[in-house]
Amino acid sequence: MTVNEKVSSGMTPSTPAEIPGSTSPACTHATQFSVACAWCWLLVALSTAAAAGHMFQIVGQRLGVPPDRLERADYIVDVNSAPQHELEALPNVGTALASRIVQYRQAQGPFDQLEDLQLVRGVGTRTLEQLRPRLSLSSSASPPE
Repeated sequence: MTVNEKVSSGMTPSTPAEIPGSTSPACTHATQFSVACAWCWLLVALSTAAAAGHMFQIVGQRLGVPPDRLERADYIVDVNSAPQHELEALPNVGTALASRIVQYRQAQGPFDQLEDLQLVRGVGTRTLEQLRPRLSLSSSASPPE
């Protein structure tokens, strides 16, 4: 009588090899299958992460951001001369806020101090404090954009 016949008839398997969870060939096969599935999911996750990084580089290249500046917040931005795409690379600064900073700078002239950024809609005390270590000021007027 096979294991399946014993189980379906209500009998208890009689040898350790017939007990689920034992080291029978069937259990070893299931374990190998699980390990193979885990490796496949790991490869999928790594491939997805690599593709996301590649897409980030492509977008940065299309925006004109040099490859050494593609990582967020690893450089200092001069708020009086930075183009919009450099401002967008700062944390918590998206396209809309970067655009408002550039527009304000063009209309009002260069910022005299970093606190003047709070005059731009969307820059509050908390945002300014998060950005402060990544910002600098020059006295030059902003170039035409």
